[in-house]
Amino acid sequence: MQSLIYPVLSSRQMQALDREVSGGNNGYAYMRRAGESLLAKVQELLLHGEFVFPFCQRPLRQNSFSPGWQQRAVLIVAGRGNNGGDGVVLAELLLRNKIPYQLLLLYPPQEFRGEAASAWKDYESAGGQASVFSGEFPATAGLVVDAMVGMGLHGNLRGSVLNLTLWIKEGGFPVLSVDVPSGVDSELVAEPQTTMVADWTLLMGFPRFEACLEYPGDAFGQWDFVDLQYSPEVVERNRGPVRVQCCTMPALAKKLPLRKEWREKRAQGVLGLIAGSRGMTGAAVMSAKAAMRSGAGMVNLACPSAELPVLASQLTEIVLHPMDSSSGVFLSSAITGVLAMLGRCGAGCVGPGISNTSEVQALVRQLTLDAQCPLIIDADGLNSFRGHAAMLRGLKQVPVLTPHEGEWERLFRIPAGTGWDRAEMLRSRCTEFGCVIVLKGAPTLVGTPSGEVYVVPVANSGLAKAGSGDVLAGIIASMRAQGADSVDSALLGVWIHARAGMHATREFGRRGAIPSDLISLIPRAILELESFAK
Repeated sequence: MQSLIYPVLSSRQMQALDREVSGGNNGYAYMRRAGESLLAKVQELLLHGEFVFPFCQRPLRQNSFSPGWQQRAVLIVAGRGNNGGDGVVLAELLLRNKIPYQLLLLYPPQEFRGEAASAWKDYESAGGQASVFSGEFPATAGLVVDAMVGMGLHGNLRGSVLNLTLWIKEGGFPVLSVDVPSGVDSELVAEPQTTMVADWTLLMGFPRFEACLEYPGDAFGQWDFVDLQYSPEVVERNRGPVRVQCCTMPALAKKLPLRKEWREKRAQGVLGLIAGSRGMTGAAVMSAKAAMRSGAGMVNLACPSAELPVLASQLTEIVLHPMDSSSGVFLSSAITGVLAMLGRCGAGCVGPGISNTSEVQALVRQLTLDAQCPLIIDADGLNSFRGHAAMLRGLKQVPVLTPHEGEWERLFRIPAGTGWDRAEMLRSRCTEFGCVIVLKGAPTLVGTPSGEVYVVPVANSGLAKAGSGDVLAGIIASMRAQGADSVDSALLGVWIHARAGMHATREFGRRGAIPSDLISLIPRAILELESFAK
């Protein structure tokens, strides 16, 4: 098992893994680690009111909890299974750390079995007390820790668990779920209205692919995961045929290209950008500014000559190269000038706002074949290969393609699919075409020519606005120009973009944040990432 890159499992795979390791001292050791991690997260929430660095890049569901919730006692609601056992270990650790709490059990402790029984024994030995739910709800609560039902549920919640879930939801209490929000079952057939809706979830062991998806992922809220240190052999036996993985922030920090403190601007990365057309100069502006904010030492922008005055008024740090154009759109005869510009660049990016005329498409296809530097192909650059996708095979350098759903379907003439099928579809196209593909969406997937698929858990409606993709293309291209390889550039770009989006929605809200807000927040996201570098 690598310590910085983790497999992403399904709930079924995680259940099978848990069954294999449960029982004996090893199973309880995992439960103790889970409880210690829960304590750290509870302390984080009580101090900061949120996960400081949630693994998923998803805005907090709500920030209007009842005033003073962080000063009230933590309410742990625990079932009798391993999920409840995690909650009991947390209660013991809160007791030892003198943090006010209440432990509410759904069943008498005599009904606990296995690791949960061991957790209760240690808790009782430490002087801990609990009450058993009899139908009367607590008078008040601060942070609610949902340790009622784990992954073993099949179907809908019933009885006391359902009643407590509905009371918690109606009360609007802040909720931290343990491993999975109660009611989310492994078969994904439970009715959403009966499911706990968590504000935060701490996943045990590994990220879960379902937590990255709209359903049931919305119930998880912001989430993070904790490494319980399962053996690599056990994990490998329980992984499925579709291999999905994720990078932690320390792993991403190691991928950042090194800065050359004693060198001049060209040594910091020179990018060639082919972007813009009449009515879409904003795409060129945002891509170019995002590239500069991401660290490129120089950005050269090839633009239609007629649009030079508009672009020059907005891009004071960018080197502009006016090219042959007609009515504000590139002509295919611009190829000579574009290739000359790219010959002086470490990487190129083609597509943001260039339009889709036949002249533009001919230009894009030709420069893709002839360019000596690696390329990021975005937006109308991708649309230029509609019906010509085979031309993307065997390019001189591994390109990075950045399609959204519609661009993917136009390029490959097949839907991208959903869930695990989406990951498998991405893997097959990346290996077939020898490309790195950033399949944008919620979540965003990054596929590699060697068949690896990475998931970046992002779900932020503040990013779902025209121009957001232009910013992303600029960040990826900047990282490539600075020396990161095609895979690392894609992973870094997606994470930095998502993290800047988190900051933008925090400052301006999901409705108010606009793509140009992201550009000024790129440095903040990169500084955060650099803080994880060892």
